[in-house]
Amino acid sequence: MRTKSVTSAPPTIDEIDRILDGPLRLVITDARAYWIEDGRGGRLSDESSSSTGPLARVLELVGDGVDPSEIVLCARLLSGQRYEVGSGPNLVGVAESAAGIPAHPRKALPGDRRDH
Repeated sequence: MRTKSVTSAPPTIDEIDRILDGPLRLVITDARAYWIEDGRGGRLSDESSSSTGPLARVLELVGDGVDPSEIVLCARLLSGQRYEVGSGPNLVGVAESAAGIPAHPRKALPGDRRDH
């Protein structure tokens, strides 16, 4: 049996920052469809087999002045169950990342040590 003889170094903070600043995809392994709802369960987008369209719709809605806390990304699981993926500012951040919009600069917490 072959084993890995060389251990890879953990990523540096700069490498992690570059990864987080690049476009991200949202994929839920058991999801077969995604869509956007308002806070009362009304549909704000069509169902899609990918999260790309619904996430773009999130940015459209926020751009039109809709409160992010009233936008919910939902998924239909393979079991048929409806699953609420997320809402609010975190969902907007995911939608921005999916669109390739760079993340807002992150600040170190007081007392954190960042060696560059």
